[in-house]
Amino acid sequence: YSFWADYRDDIDAKFQAWLAK
Repeated sequence: YSFWADYRDDIDAKFQAWLAK
């Protein structure tokens, strides 16, 4: 289990949501 990968996925999702605003 990679905490960092999970963290990155969360950041990517938030970033994509921000871009889609």
